[in-house]
Amino acid sequence: MTDAPPPPRPAHAAGRPTRDQASALADHIVDAATRLITKNGYQATSIDAIAREAGVAKRTLYSRFAAKEDLLVAVLRRLVNDVVPPLRTDAQRVPLKDRLEAFGADLLDCSSGPTATAWRRLIMAELVHVPDLSALVRRETVDIIDGFVGALLQDAVNRGDLPAIDIPFAARSYRALLCAPVQDPTVCAGNVPPGHVQDAVAFFLRGCGCRAGGAAPTDDVRASAARPAEASAATSARASSGASATTIAGNAACTTAIAPADGYAP
Repeated sequence: MTDAPPPPRPAHAAGRPTRDQASALADHIVDAATRLITKNGYQATSIDAIAREAGVAKRTLYSRFAAKEDLLVAVLRRLVNDVVPPLRTDAQRVPLKDRLEAFGADLLDCSSGPTATAWRRLIMAELVHVPDLSALVRRETVDIIDGFVGALLQDAVNRGDLPAIDIPFAARSYRALLCAPVQDPTVCAGNVPPGHVQDAVAFFLRGCGCRAGGAAPTDDVRASAARPAEASAATSARASSGASATTIAGNAACTTAIAPADGYAP
């Protein structure tokens, strides 16, 4: 057992805890679960061990988290929420390039940190013993990140800054470009090549048919960009009938986006 901080003390000796107290206690339990799962792995971490680490009774833990999987979900959501900021309507006045660069810098910074690296390795190792972990990780990390980027892109399409494109495919492509350096073990220490985010975003926007700065494309660019979008949609439909798309999605969940934790997210 590590030197974990004591659980939050209730303001009153008797009676139900306040909402803030209950939230603080739940956060304390999630902190304990994060430490143990990071250190020992998901399968090797028991509810008993988490309760001891948090300094609470098992009944107290179960009153907030019905199963160990619920604790893992809470850990993942916290990591992702640190990366994915809330969508703001006033951000529509900011050029798409700037929005993608800002989010990409935060995502890559978190994804290349030591905590993110440890979690990627942990998830890959645990998949052998917990096959359902891939779907859970994807739902709680990759899908949220791609959904956020997809919302930015859809907003740009609605405003005429992008042509009609395959939004889900484009969001996945953006994440793949941004997180590519994380696959390099020398980058996992934080040595991201200078200018990578700016280069990746510029390359991505050109591929989407967007001019520099996120300005609206010309009619010729719109037409040329729409054709590959239609082709990619057909390719995605064909791939969905086989196992390859599922395999790629599972690998992505375990190698690129389960990272956010080092001080941003998410």
